[in-house]
This record gives sequence, C-alpha cells and structure tokens, in this order.
Amino acid sequence: MALFRMTKINNFMNDYKLNQGIGLPIAIIIIALALAGGGGSYYVIKRQAKQAREAQERALREGDAKLKEMRMMRDAMTKSDDAMMEKEGGMMVPGYEGIMTDKEVTHMIDLTAQNFSFSKSEIRVKKGEKIELTFEVKEGYHDWTLEGYNVRTKKINAGGEETIEFTANKAGTFEYYCSVGSHRAMGMTGRLIVE
Repeated sequence: MALFRMTKINNFMNDYKLNQGIGLPIAIIIIALALAGGGGSYYVIKRQAKQAREAQERALREGDAKLKEMRMMRDAMTKSDDAMMEKEGGMMVPGYEGIMTDKEVTHMIDLTAQNFSFSKSEIRVKKGEKIELTFEVKEGYHDWTLEGYNVRTKKINAGGEETIEFTANKAGTFEYYCSVGSHRAMGMTGRLIVE
C-alpha cells in the first residue's frame, strides 16, 4: 500500500515538476503526511476490529446466560406441573387445555377480542366441565356474553381482561357474542359447543 502511495506521489511530483526548488520540501511534507495517515488508519482499523470482537464475545456470553435461565425456568415449571398433578390426583392429557382430576375437569380458555371479532369462532367442551375463560380486549370496547347460560363478562376497554368461571352443564350449541352496540349484528359472534 505504501509503495502504491509512493508511486502516485512520484508521478504527481514529475507532472508538476515539484522535484526542483521549493517543490521538494512540499513534496516531502506531503509524503510524510501520507505515510503518517496510512499508519494511523491501520491502528484505527485494528482497534475497531478488537472492539467488534469483544462486543461479539459479550453478546455470546449474554446469550448463553439467557439460554441457561430459560432452561432453568422450563425445568421449574415442569416440576411445579408434576407436583400440582400429584396434589390434585390427576394427569395431563396432550392436546387438552386444562387439568383432569378424579373430582372435576377444568377447561381453561383464553379468548381475545379486537374490533368486531373474537380470536376463536368456536369453542368445544365436554358436558360437566368447569370452564375458566380469560377474556382479553386487544382493541376497542367489548364484552363476552353466552346465550343460554346467563354468563357474561363486564364491558372492558382495550388492554383490560377478566376471568370468569362456569360449569358447562347443558349440552348443545350456544352462541356467544359482544353485546356492545351493534357489534353482534356486525358479526362479533362465536359458538360454544358442549358435547
């Protein structure tokens, strides 16, 4: 790189006849500045590479720590689920959102509402199950009303939620809807199917 710079400077000096008289000291100053600048940029690049390497190593250490923390949380949750099942005398059933015990079945349902729709248009449960429904409003002002069961949430603004419980003691298909204004007529409905 320095040889390339020297060649360019020599060509410059020859073109402008700087190798005679007062041009020579100026050329020497230009050469000195070019070499000093080239050397300085080497150290700047080297320092930046070192800083980037240190940042990458720090990110890897932090990522490893987060992964270890997540694994510990997973293990703790698994142990607490096992302990709860032992205490309740029940078992976990794959694909089933709830806890099955010898006494009673609790079906946990998360349902969200946004303007003029629910996150689920159909919910299926078994007759006799205890339902624990957590209703969250993402946008707008809504409620959840279940026809035939006389069950409803309060009217909730965006960002709010409510959990209600009831027992699915009647078999059949029951409509749920938002009773705010004309939301039901606008299609904010769904079906609870009790088998």
